Amino acid sequence: MIPDWEHFSPEERSEFANSFEMAYMSTVSRCWMEVRKLLLEFIMTSSSTILGKVLPAFFRDEYQDDSGNLSHIHGLVGLLREDMDNSEFTEFVCSLQRSAVCDLITGDEIPSYIEQGLLKDVDDFKEFTDTAACVLNHSCASRRCLVRQGDSGTSNDYRCKKPHPVDDSIDPMENEWIPFNYEWSDSCLDVLKQCHLYEEPSDEFPRGRFLNDVLDPKRHMGKVTASTQENLSPVIPQFFALTRSQQNAQILTGTHAISRYVAKYVVKMDAGNRCVIWADSHTGAVSGTGWIVTDLHVLRAERQFLHNTKITRSEKFENSAHQKSRARNQPVGRNIAFTEMQQQILGYNDVTHNLTFEVIESKPTELRKTTRIKDFSGKLLSDDDVTMPLGSVWSIREKLKLSRKMSKNQELTLRGSNASYDKVSIFGLRPVELVQLFPRVGEYFRWFKIEDKILSDSEIQEGLSEDVLKCLWIDGLGRRVKLRKAALPYAEKWMKSIPRYKLSVHSSHLRDYLLKVMKDGKECPEFVTTEEDKLLPIPVFSRVSPEQPSAFLLHIMIMLGEFETELEFRQQKSIKLCLSKCNLIPSDHLDDR
Repeated sequence: MIPDWEHFSPEERSEFANSFEMAYMSTVSRCWMEVRKLLLEFIMTSSSTILGKVLPAFFRDEYQDDSGNLSHIHGLVGLLREDMDNSEFTEFVCSLQRSAVCDLITGDEIPSYIEQGLLKDVDDFKEFTDTAACVLNHSCASRRCLVRQGDSGTSNDYRCKKPHPVDDSIDPMENEWIPFNYEWSDSCLDVLKQCHLYEEPSDEFPRGRFLNDVLDPKRHMGKVTASTQENLSPVIPQFFALTRSQQNAQILTGTHAISRYVAKYVVKMDAGNRCVIWADSHTGAVSGTGWIVTDLHVLRAERQFLHNTKITRSEKFENSAHQKSRARNQPVGRNIAFTEMQQQILGYNDVTHNLTFEVIESKPTELRKTTRIKDFSGKLLSDDDVTMPLGSVWSIREKLKLSRKMSKNQELTLRGSNASYDKVSIFGLRPVELVQLFPRVGEYFRWFKIEDKILSDSEIQEGLSEDVLKCLWIDGLGRRVKLRKAALPYAEKWMKSIPRYKLSVHSSHLRDYLLKVMKDGKECPEFVTTEEDKLLPIPVFSRVSPEQPSAFLLHIMIMLGEFETELEFRQQKSIKLCLSKCNLIPSDHLDDR
């Protein structure tokens, strides 16, 4: 019983109810943060789930409403194929997804669900199906599923993005891959045609034909009972039985589908609720005593729900509608829920993953962060500690009179950095033996492991040898470099693609030796790590906008180019020569406009 409740105004009652919601949601949200962490760790580390062994896994929290609610999770997991061939693996993955209440759990599967603790008993199956029909059945009541496709201000501006598992399929009894109905501009199709990636419409292909699967993405529509009426969100039944909450399980195959999901859900955040604030000069402020102050202005705030801004088309029309409104020139923010604030305040990370990232600064040199390098004693190097102008590796190579010496550009990189090196400079100082075989920055940091310890002069002298097959890989900073065991298939494919005429004698000799070792499956502890890497690091380059032409071209050359050191292409007289030096454009006809 709340004293004087009948005397509360509607605004006071609403404020009272919101205070209770915030109070109990604080506890509920804290519990969910811990449960969510245990659930995601179980999915990533356990091999007893229906998914089997999960290798790459990435999860991100997101909030939708501006009131008290728990986060939902966008997740992307990669499954281990093991000894299944492509068709068997595709059939297994597609069998995980169910899209109708009657298909979620068959009669034969009920005993196994009870044995695993996902169902209490046979009677719990009825509650399970009732919950599924209530929670998973799709409707447009919340308007979260709507995609904006116009800015006329009418109901025709919106459409539901959720396809029906039967009505929108061709044959609901089969796993289908239905092409997306994208709209392509004429100028884009012209460019694709010039690149031999598109054929104009014909009798066989009335809408034209794309010659690369990346340009022709398809949506998976799973098997479903043909008589299904409800529009159910596709789920993995075992996970729904575990959580009894809303889910949406999609099957992605191919580079395009995964890249699209990453760009749409993992990287991009839904704007959700737009909040606009401005001073309203046409409205007076009302005081608590009942008299009106007309000389003062009031601060006005408006909130607008944005429909699926992760979809580019919807975001475009939401922005177009905003530009037509009175608030187009006012400060804009995002209205977030208390639970989202609480997660940030309590320090719970909104991202959970088992990946390793290698950050590579591809911005202009003066904007990069540098990495301080320690010598073998463990202390940071300073100018006073450097007794040899170009370091131990250069000096010992000169002392041993090795035919494989550091190039002039590598010497300049060593001389100019004064013991502070960014990743691009470290790449330029890679072992001389690897310079021609591995000329790309991303592959170097993904495929090779660089030890933290800097070797002593005696260790460097002992490791270097005139025989390229016995010479250890030691970079210009005196650290051992080894090829990761998990990277052997990628390195083998790359080395086979290099024409022999592009390699020196020692590089060609080393390549033949490494390819033979890989073919025979022999251990090679001098050059290859012995520990098993589950996942290779993922190189992440800087985010540089094309609106900065010079910085963007430099970013492209570092990210995609092939070079010995950065100085090799930055010394050229024109952008064409730079791109040619990086092997990004042909060296023929550079003088043509």
